[in-house]
Amino acid sequence: VSDTQLLQKNHNNNQQAISDNIMSLFHKNKKNQNVNDKNRPIVDNSSLYNTNMEIGPPLPVTHWVDHDLLLCVHPLFSDYIHTNYDRQVAIPLNTVFEFDSKLIAGTAIIRAVGLPSTDKSYFKGRSRKMDCTFQCTFKRRICFDRLYTGQIFNHPFTKLPAQYLISAGVKVLKSLAPSLRADINSDTPHMISPLASAAQVFNVCKPGHETPLPTEATEDITLLHPKFKGMAFTDRKKHFHDLNNLKQHFFEPGLVYTLSCYTHMISPTSYSAHILGLKVGIDQYIPSPMQINAVVLPDDGDGDSTTSNSAHSNESDVHGTANNQIGDGIEAMQSEALPCESKEEADSDDMGGAGNLNECEFMFNFEVWHTNLVEELYKKDDKKSRKHSASSNFKSLFGY
Repeated sequence: VSDTQLLQKNHNNNQQAISDNIMSLFHKNKKNQNVNDKNRPIVDNSSLYNTNMEIGPPLPVTHWVDHDLLLCVHPLFSDYIHTNYDRQVAIPLNTVFEFDSKLIAGTAIIRAVGLPSTDKSYFKGRSRKMDCTFQCTFKRRICFDRLYTGQIFNHPFTKLPAQYLISAGVKVLKSLAPSLRADINSDTPHMISPLASAAQVFNVCKPGHETPLPTEATEDITLLHPKFKGMAFTDRKKHFHDLNNLKQHFFEPGLVYTLSCYTHMISPTSYSAHILGLKVGIDQYIPSPMQINAVVLPDDGDGDSTTSNSAHSNESDVHGTANNQIGDGIEAMQSEALPCESKEEADSDDMGGAGNLNECEFMFNFEVWHTNLVEELYKKDDKKSRKHSASSNFKSLFGY
């Protein structure tokens, strides 16, 4: 081997060593960056907070902490629902956070697939796209038949299919879940089910025996009644589809409740619905952000619901002072029913719609915004108007 060849070989080895060191340093810095992202300090965005949806989202897009997504407390209820991210407004997805409301206090994690912060092992082998898990204690006693969860929207749907198709679809769902309440045609469309039957995981335990989030809890509601020992979640869901069974049980102070609800149909990351193998963008049809919530429905005063009615009166007598109870006036507030204008609307009313649910108290209520929705709601109007008014200048703060 010639001296020239040896020199060239040494040069190549040195170059490879330098390249390896650079790549090693890059991966090390990238790893450290990911760790720092998880532990990054909370930013004070309070001066940018917006509560008027007509103007824009609650926070300018440039200040969102997740790519294309904003998770935040619903502005209508931010006076009594709080998290440790109140100052930042944006709550990081796939991160455990603390929250507090009039009804409960605890921790939660809202997982979404397809983000840099996503725990891939959680979604591996599962078709679910989003999961909301919360672990909490209740501040006052409340019957199972009054706590519902599902989708509630601030504005009417647009570009809906024929009314008879909607009614037929809702009736099919209600035949499968008799406790379903739905009203697709109202100014605040909703489709909600009892939390006790909707949750895919339901765990009740004594304080100190809970599995801290983000570790997944296992199904166990034995503390409700010995008959539930070893019951599968599918049997529990079926049991609590019956309204009479719901009325026999209560969420009680002094216990820790862990509930998990997930969806395989709605993807927040792409802001689309996955139905029958199709992927449909929902920003064009639903002109308001998705909500992750649990709502306290009014006591309907049904003569058969003696358990609920007695519990409602006992809440003040037994738990009012000990648990710093807020008066039940908010829970019992009911919206005034308007006369139906068509047979189709009458059919919709038969589906058990609950009126304007924004007038009820919420156990928790979070909004999920996507940049596609911001584009759909605001940018089109801005292009049409081309006005450089104070309003449009203010809108520019919100990233459009």
